[in-house]
Amino acid sequence: MKNKTGIPILYYHSIANHECETEWSFLSINIELFKKQITYLSKKGYYACDWNELYSHIQGEKRLPQKTVMFHFDDGFLDNWSVVFPI
Repeated sequence: MKNKTGIPILYYHSIANHECETEWSFLSINIELFKKQITYLSKKGYYACDWNELYSHIQGEKRLPQKTVMFHFDDGFLDNWSVVFPI
């Protein structure tokens, strides 16, 4: 997803490894795949902004680097904190 500034917003629901499939498994991506995505962006020099920075950028109050992305985690799954935060 991109906003009107062209900054990609990487949208996730859950980052988890499921031992067995459930009706909600499709909302998750594998932890190792997520780590690879973060490593790739880091090696390519991307900056991760937060909602406040994006808003300030849209308002013309703050200029963000050319290589900026934003991460959005929907639904508030516990793994957003327990898995993503340490990464």
